[in-house]
Amino acid sequence: MNKSKMRALFAILCILIASTLFIPTVSMAGGRQLQQLANGAAVDFFDDVWVPSLGSLRPYVLDISQELFGLSFSDFMDGNDNWDLPLLFMFSPAVVSHIISIKCPDSNDIADKSLWRMATSHSFSISSAYESLIWLLSNLTTDYTHPGSGLSWPIVFASTIWQIWNMHNNWVFNGHRLSTESIYHKNVTWARYYAKSSFFTKRVQSGSGAVGGVFRAHDSGWILGFNKSIGVTQPLQSELWTILTSLHLVRDNGFERLLIQSDNLKVITRLNASTADSDVNALVRAIARLRNVEWKTMFRWIPHEANKLADAMPKLDASYDISIFAVPPTPCNHF
Repeated sequence: MNKSKMRALFAILCILIASTLFIPTVSMAGGRQLQQLANGAAVDFFDDVWVPSLGSLRPYVLDISQELFGLSFSDFMDGNDNWDLPLLFMFSPAVVSHIISIKCPDSNDIADKSLWRMATSHSFSISSAYESLIWLLSNLTTDYTHPGSGLSWPIVFASTIWQIWNMHNNWVFNGHRLSTESIYHKNVTWARYYAKSSFFTKRVQSGSGAVGGVFRAHDSGWILGFNKSIGVTQPLQSELWTILTSLHLVRDNGFERLLIQSDNLKVITRLNASTADSDVNALVRAIARLRNVEWKTMFRWIPHEANKLADAMPKLDASYDISIFAVPPTPCNHF
């Protein structure tokens, strides 16, 4: 086989993989599976993938007899557009720590989007499709189990891909559409039929990350410090949560001029970009909207060595409720 034919076959394979992986974003019983949560209007709380580290939340509900029909994001938020933690504990604490790392939907935000989840840019490319081959293989060879059924994850995964493909073809060619609940039960039924042995149970990553920072006057005098637990998250998200929390504190305390310094150059670059208000990251968009209120804000990069005091704040004991320090805490006195 010549090279041109090989490239053509590889391209076709990539397209098939792309269609298989992107099909879950097609409507299923009126909802969509999304990776990017924005205004929340098109996302189903239980069945869509808006917590990338977990996937669909339905299998993680502790009491499977609980009535979930009709529950939406607003049912899990308080009056201040924050997560209502007591209501989230229909899931285990480990799962909750992943949920709260995601910003709540905001009705003023852009529309929700279906995204290509196999690339950090969320745009399809041949190289990202090749990487998805590795993703497919890892899902088919892992020794984890499906948390909702206790079955071998590779079997559940293969059954899920088949059912999604089957559902898509039925929808396109016959106009038949199954509910998400029906597809889920079919997945498990097929997986149980083929399951022949038990495997180890997958653990949801637990633990809790925290953010924190310090407000100083023009003469470097201490104004206040803060920290807060934000659940399981990544460094970039943590830095964005820190800045968003800082802006909320600025608004609450009536400050009119603010210089925000961070040692994360990628974050500063994205926040200073002219496209920040349409960035794929919900936290970047939220920060951009807050900058439009009547105050003056500047974002500036500083080296890590100059940011040690702010970096020390998240390392103090933190809870899900924000903690305010009117005076420097003892561990920070030597900075």
